[in-house]
Amino acid sequence: MALIGALGEHKLFAAFCAVVIALGLALGATPALAASVVAVCLLPGYLLLLAVAEQTQVERAVTAFPASVILVAVVTIVPAILFDAKSVDPAWVAGGVLAVMALLFFSGAKKTLPDSRERQAAVLSLLALAFVIATSLVAYGSLNQPANNMVWSIDAVLQYDQISWMAQRHDNSVPPAFNPSWKELFGVNLVPPSVASQAVLTQLSGPAYWNANAFFLVMVFATMVLGVFLLFAAIGDIGVGFVAGLAVALPFKLQYVWPFYFGLWREIFSMMLTPLAIYYCIKTIRSRGKDAPALAVVLLLLAVTHPVTGWGVAASVAIVVACAVFDHQLRGALLKPLAVSAVLFAILMIPVAPAFGEGSEYYPFGGGSLFTSPAVAEANYGYLVGPTLVKLEQTHVWLALAALGGLALLFLHSRREKPLLSGENGFTHLALDLAVTLAVASAVITFLGPYALKQRFDLMIDFVVPLAAVFILLALRLVTSKIAGIKSGVPAFAAAVIVVVLLSQPWAYAFPQPANGLVSADSGQELRKPAITWDIIDYLRQNTPIDSRVLFFGFIQYSGCLAERRCYEVSAHAAVAKYQNATSAYSRAIEVNALCRRDVRKTGFLQYEPVACSENFGSGNICNYDYIVIGYFPYTQYPEYPLYLQQLVARLSANYQPVLQRGLFGVYKQVKHDENCLPAS
Repeated sequence: MALIGALGEHKLFAAFCAVVIALGLALGATPALAASVVAVCLLPGYLLLLAVAEQTQVERAVTAFPASVILVAVVTIVPAILFDAKSVDPAWVAGGVLAVMALLFFSGAKKTLPDSRERQAAVLSLLALAFVIATSLVAYGSLNQPANNMVWSIDAVLQYDQISWMAQRHDNSVPPAFNPSWKELFGVNLVPPSVASQAVLTQLSGPAYWNANAFFLVMVFATMVLGVFLLFAAIGDIGVGFVAGLAVALPFKLQYVWPFYFGLWREIFSMMLTPLAIYYCIKTIRSRGKDAPALAVVLLLLAVTHPVTGWGVAASVAIVVACAVFDHQLRGALLKPLAVSAVLFAILMIPVAPAFGEGSEYYPFGGGSLFTSPAVAEANYGYLVGPTLVKLEQTHVWLALAALGGLALLFLHSRREKPLLSGENGFTHLALDLAVTLAVASAVITFLGPYALKQRFDLMIDFVVPLAAVFILLALRLVTSKIAGIKSGVPAFAAAVIVVVLLSQPWAYAFPQPANGLVSADSGQELRKPAITWDIIDYLRQNTPIDSRVLFFGFIQYSGCLAERRCYEVSAHAAVAKYQNATSAYSRAIEVNALCRRDVRKTGFLQYEPVACSENFGSGNICNYDYIVIGYFPYTQYPEYPLYLQQLVARLSANYQPVLQRGLFGVYKQVKHDENCLPAS
């Protein structure tokens, strides 16, 4: 009892875990998965925070999830990088937890400060709401799906394959899907910390890695909502924080669909950390360095997960560092834990630094996305933009105006409710400056993304939406304060909640809705029937050698790579172009692409050499693949295309025999290898 304090200090965390388990079970998760989420994604981080940081009960509960992720990443990925240890395993996580408990035993737990019942109730309420909404979004309302039927995008495939492969192999080597050359590669620049946690979850809960991924995303979403609550409650009050968190939670179910379905999970995870990073910047200055360890944990995780997002909080962190430099009382307390974090970050970044050079996909100064029109959204992305109170192209204008109003009222509120104390260096002003800095920085990030429509993703977490909700609450407070007989803030709070809920509905909030699924009509209907597609994927996983070379016709976004084999894809464009060329329609030359990232071969301690991917792209020989998977899709513009595929298969019949047929899909196995199975041209 003396080791970690009185039991009462941890009642909120116990209730937090109970809500996660109860809702997880109610929404279909297996007991093993629900228990594993607590054991891997909550408890380790909670113990770590007890060992390194003085926090309130609410802060410990909310920050336990990201702290767990970084602890699991350190004890699993770092040994693999440094010593080639097969370390992605529950045993390593248990070892990390035991090490933290030993630290607690010898140094004692840091103080856990009490929180008001209202603050605790707000956290548990937002947790439950966010959990239910996120489950409906990422897992069709059930955390026990029989097959991987969620997304079919390259971003999701990359992470799905890595999670499954790490769970099987217990290390972070490169899966076959990303390694068509079948060389011994080490995926140091492919494994974000969040993937390591999901691999361990899969090992503990069973082979259905997609359910572990869905539960993990639910926790990411819930933590993001709670992080917004913490930040706005620190600047304003509990009511301000609750309404801001509510505004982030509600729109996800109806409007913020595509980042989840398109697999932008690394970005979502890093955006979850952004409000927590700013919150701990404020707390660290207010506490004169006592919260620096918690800030270091969040910043380290942010840096190694998705470094581009770090630009959105760089200005705020710079303010903290400046305060440390110019305040001799704060300097040592704050700079030391930040220095330790920087050293650990540097160790993790040594093998992956080349991935962030100019020309790479993570180069932080890329640009290009613009606000688009409904016509573009509908024509190019399969979205339906219906009649709404605010037009799509006007949404950002109204949100910006409301957000600016929210900032102004929040400033006035803080000046009135939190008068500056002498000798405190104007912490309230600094907190507001941080909020403004973040709003401006995130608005700039909106235009740095390389993808059209990406601003819809950025807006969901750049605090424009929660600031707009805060504007509604504080404006209603001003109105009700002028009405005789109303002295309580409850009517304004209740009215603000109702207004925010109403404005989150699709008739008011102008964000695109998926119209005909997330696949272009020309890609065929079968890709919108995941159960059929999964039969093909599962067959390849269960019945083919692990080093098989598989060529996919008709799959999109490398979804065939979920088979976890050396996968090659013939794009619809390349296949149609071949069909239209009379001289080469039935030749063995074919344009292929493969998932090959900038990977490296480990040559010594912290020594790596890059491995070229050139052999995986360009013209290939259709006769050199162990399996060919074909989707016979009827393209509107090319009605004879399915017949062409049938004739192509017929010409390959001497070398390839059918082994599985499902709907419009066929799997063909090479029974005779002959590089000249078709004419050269």
